[in-house]
Amino acid sequence: MHDRDIRQCLRRELALKSPRGTVIVDEVGICQGAVRIDVAAVNESFYGYELKSAADSMKRLDNQVGVYSKVLDYASVVVSQNHLVGATEKVRSWWGIYLVVEREEALDVETVREPSLNGSLEVRALAELLWHEETLKLLEERGALRGVKSKPRRFAWDRLVEVYSLDEIREAVRKRSGAVGRRFCGSSSLSMD
Repeated sequence: MHDRDIRQCLRRELALKSPRGTVIVDEVGICQGAVRIDVAAVNESFYGYELKSAADSMKRLDNQVGVYSKVLDYASVVVSQNHLVGATEKVRSWWGIYLVVEREEALDVETVREPSLNGSLEVRALAELLWHEETLKLLEERGALRGVKSKPRRFAWDRLVEVYSLDEIREAVRKRSGAVGRRFCGSSSLSMD
């Protein structure tokens, strides 16, 4: 069982169970490219899935958990049997855990633990999910564009978190990223329309 097999199985499950309008995307870079979410699903919430096939290493999982936890409403790890115990020990209590099992020449995803809502999103990390032009437009809407328009994007993100609340930035990311499949370069996306 390889990463691509788990990915196909998970995408199939998400396509069946996700609400209409959900966008499913592979390889979403977050936190300025610090990590990539293996599979993301975006609707009113931002879901992320880290895949660990039998051949994968668990070395990067601690870092991935920390970074995913900054921006995802719901996070889950999807593992093969040999990584179940290690993943359970490494992920946070609100993370979901799914086990991929082989059944008669097909893979199936079993729920070990459902994810809960992340209560510790980081507003600046969320702001970084917006493109520079999107950030400038939001600042313009609040009359807060002065002094940041021609500066590097980090200044615009800093100003954004000064004038918008966490919930407002979260909503802006979801709305403007209903385009998530189109906005993250190099991603393959599937919209549940």
